Amino acid sequence: MFPFQDKVIVITGASSGIGAELARACARRGARVVPAARSRERIEKLQREITDAGGQALAVTADVTRHGDIQRLADQALEKWGRVDALVNNAGFGLWGSFETLPMEEIRKNFETNLFAAVACCQAFIPHIRKQGGGLIVNVESVVGLRAMPLASCYSATKHALHAFSEAMRVEYAKENIQVLSVCPGLIRTEFHENRVLVGTDEGTGPKWLYMPVERCVAKIIGAMERGSSRLVVTGHAKLIAALQRLSPAFVDWVLASNYLKAVERMK
Repeated sequence: MFPFQDKVIVITGASSGIGAELARACARRGARVVPAARSRERIEKLQREITDAGGQALAVTADVTRHGDIQRLADQALEKWGRVDALVNNAGFGLWGSFETLPMEEIRKNFETNLFAAVACCQAFIPHIRKQGGGLIVNVESVVGLRAMPLASCYSATKHALHAFSEAMRVEYAKENIQVLSVCPGLIRTEFHENRVLVGTDEGTGPKWLYMPVERCVAKIIGAMERGSSRLVVTGHAKLIAALQRLSPAFVDWVLASNYLKAVERMK
């Protein structure tokens, strides 16, 4: 169980989408939130929105692929409120394209942002969370961390790795009362898909009716945090993919292969 009242929650990738909405939702429940992102203008606007509504927020401009920025994020949170109770690793971006066409530079950037930044944030913040007698780590992963998708090979790999990291952390820190929640969303109505790096394709967005409103997604994340859940798969189609992958991986391969061939034809 995670009580929000007066808890200090650091949220990366909070300039928009799930991160920004989660900051609002946590603040409404009495938490003191530290939204962090590269866009100073966006997170300062978010801070004003939260404080104008009666909440408490400290916006920190930070690029979590830079160690110095992560340390500064921790220092400012501690200087402001003297503690950190939870870390939400939400920063990340999508990389889409046929594997052979993906530049190695983009692949490295994808791993740096989606995986290594989360690992570095955990190393920086867990000692402070431990001092409070425990707390919570939330890693925002993806359904492609449970089942990799064609045209998203690299992105899927970053999320598979983050999911594995979460599972190991959950066991390592259980005795220290530090809970680890893996959040595996499907298609959510945010700027994520518009901000993806596309290499030779515009595939992979999915029909608009499949997208869940971000507010509904965040409500489910809040509920999972409150319950002390270890994993949350968000959206019906994501749950179906995860279930089918457990029951019949070969069938999922067949379905995805069929759709991939159609996508290749459209790309010609």
